[in-house]
Amino acid sequence: MVKLERGEFWIEDGAIASGYILLAAEQYDVGACWVHIRNRIGRSRSSDEEIRELLGVPDGYAVLNLIALGGKGERKNGYSESDFDFSKVHRETF
Repeated sequence: MVKLERGEFWIEDGAIASGYILLAAEQYDVGACWVHIRNRIGRSRSSDEEIRELLGVPDGYAVLNLIALGGKGERKNGYSESDFDFSKVHRETF
């Protein structure tokens, strides 16, 4: 969450911080998932309002996202270069 009077770049700053949290979770083998909140509708109000009420966040703050952490439910194998369809890669044209 961010105190809205602190600056105009809170969305970018929050996204960067959240990305680092997700990377740190992976480093420690913790499952993590970004839950988007900003500009979403909850059950009866905006998701931001509902989350702030649920967590006791005072007025003047906004919630960009939540990050759920927990055990990983599955393990997925990585991809190799031969798995990619390079016909979908475009260089300098559309």
